[in-house]
Amino acid sequence: MNMKKFFITSMGILVMFSVVLFLVQGLVFAETCQIVKITAEKTGSVSRIVVTPDKITVPPDSCVVFMNWVRKDKVRVSFRDNVKECKLTADTSAGFGLAVGEECYLTDYLTRGKTASMYFANPGVYKYTLDMEGQPSVKTEGVIEVK
Repeated sequence: MNMKKFFITSMGILVMFSVVLFLVQGLVFAETCQIVKITAEKTGSVSRIVVTPDKITVPPDSCVVFMNWVRKDKVRVSFRDNVKECKLTADTSAGFGLAVGEECYLTDYLTRGKTASMYFANPGVYKYTLDMEGQPSVKTEGVIEVK
């Protein structure tokens, strides 16, 4: 009977230790991912893109996800400044590509609910621009600081 009690106690301790080890590993290797919400405001006939937040600071090895919440218009995100540094630090991206004939990362025009993300491995300051399809005068800018 004592052997059975010892076995059950040992297995319980082993399971608890495994669960703690699994949870700690998840916390230690967790990456940061910041969401940038894209919306629009209209005053009369003038539209304006709103980015929330417009300036973010994230640690290295983080991703930034751009999410379009503009109802009727499509929005494009582009990194035209600091492209050389962006190429060196942007390890993985989803929804971004290098523009043909230009040295910049940009998305296709994103419809409502679509996302694009960029992963930043190294410190730096990265400026981006958002524009609406068919409305070249409607633009806004934002900044991602990786430090």
